[in-house]
Amino acid sequence: MRTDAEVGELARLAFRTAGQVRMLAERMAALGFKADGYEQADIARFADTMQGMALRAAMSMDDGDAQLSELTGRQVNRLDPGD
Repeated sequence: MRTDAEVGELARLAFRTAGQVRMLAERMAALGFKADGYEQADIARFADTMQGMALRAAMSMDDGDAQLSELTGRQVNRLDPGD
């Protein structure tokens, strides 16, 4: 069974990695380098996928609002569906 602490750590790592992959792709493009067999758009899609997984992982946690706020740098308060 996974704990919220493990999921939170995974979410932070995936979110951080997504940002680093995006920066790497931009820097490679600026310097004229290409990853063998991959276009910059492929790398950007991978980064988007990692970021999305990180957000979904954070939302699955008991303190998901706090985790989403930490990841995005914005205050997040999910609405109660009963409201």
